[in-house]
Amino acid sequence: MRPDEAVARLLQAWRGEVEAQAIYTILAQRMREPRRAQVIREIAEGEARHRERIEKRLRELGQPIAWPIQYLRAAPEGAPARLPVDLENLAACFEEQHAVQRQ
Repeated sequence: MRPDEAVARLLQAWRGEVEAQAIYTILAQRMREPRRAQVIREIAEGEARHRERIEKRLRELGQPIAWPIQYLRAAPEGAPARLPVDLENLAACFEEQHAVQRQ
């Protein structure tokens, strides 16, 4: 596999891990039962570890990586980096896009 193909596939996998971590984090926040919330938080932590491994490989290939929150913000081009994220808006977006219902 050519390096550019590897980078493209890794970036796609990275996006999936970022999105999965965000979804599981939102789900954990909405769980009423503490044990279930903890299990879902642990799944989110696993997604973060996957993301970190992918980031390591991307750095080895010389690929710059955005902060996960910058990716999730889907900021317009030219927007300043590292702005606070409106979690309510993020939750609403995932609810709409992934059928994650509020409790």
